[in-house]
Amino acid sequence: MGFKCSAMGHALGERILTNHELSQMVDTTHEWIEARTGIQQRHISDTQNTSDLGAQALINACERYDIDLNSIEAIIVATMTPDSYTPSTASLIQAKVGLNPTKLMAFDVNVACSGFVVALDLTSALLETKRFKRIAIIGAEVFSKIIDWEDRGTCILFGDGAGAMICDYDATRPLCVSVNHSEGDIDQTLQACGVPLLKGDQTKQVITMKGKDVYRFAVDVIPKVMHECLESAHLDLKDIDHFVLHQANQRIIDYALKKLEIDPSRSISNIALVGNTSAASIPIALSMALENKTVHFNERILCVGFGGGLSYGASTFIL
Repeated sequence: MGFKCSAMGHALGERILTNHELSQMVDTTHEWIEARTGIQQRHISDTQNTSDLGAQALINACERYDIDLNSIEAIIVATMTPDSYTPSTASLIQAKVGLNPTKLMAFDVNVACSGFVVALDLTSALLETKRFKRIAIIGAEVFSKIIDWEDRGTCILFGDGAGAMICDYDATRPLCVSVNHSEGDIDQTLQACGVPLLKGDQTKQVITMKGKDVYRFAVDVIPKVMHECLESAHLDLKDIDHFVLHQANQRIIDYALKKLEIDPSRSISNIALVGNTSAASIPIALSMALENKTVHFNERILCVGFGGGLSYGASTFIL
């Protein structure tokens, strides 16, 4: 039972916000941001919501690789910034791309920055049942909706965008192998507040983060989960053509590569141009790499997600 990636696409928020522009809004500089994160700019969506960017990414994937939208049998969206509690972002995307008359399954998963890896895990499992032949996975976020633009620790990091992958069942192809874990974050290391339980318990609907704690968590779990995934797939680091780590911070990526003695040329990074797009970061990075021909189909990929939850996971598959 095999897994085939048949198409990739992406969409970004329409406005570019540079570090220089941010320095006019909060106490920071371009040099400070780039040195600590690797980010030079990020995209902001002023008029389009999460489902709009997700729909654009899905259409982009279909148009780039001549895929019939009507052949999609399920849509899974990884997001922590949905348009609404209900309907799901996946259902809204279904309608926006013209698939309302089609009988398909559509639902969201919220595992923050690990969401796309979890969606890969779910998709490969569903394809293995042979109930589905083609599933669209979309990572989509409009983080600017929940950013505190006075908080230097978070506003410099995040951007808006969506990435889409169309996955097919193909018995001639190898499996997509995934591992996913979670540690309950009772210390509020990384959170975005929801609806308060008590009327007087009002808090800002913004993301908050303990940056040093997130960094320590990430550099600890990334090598472990990569080795666990490779062991499950009976592979070694040398068998991987390209590594795509969640684009949270270039320093985290660099540390993990150095610890594992991986040549940086084998790692895909676009954080300088788009910032941290949470669940959308891995598919956007892959889509852009395919577009600029630094990654090719039939190459083996290892993706790693980590973030809110605290969650972490890895998937390996052949494009």
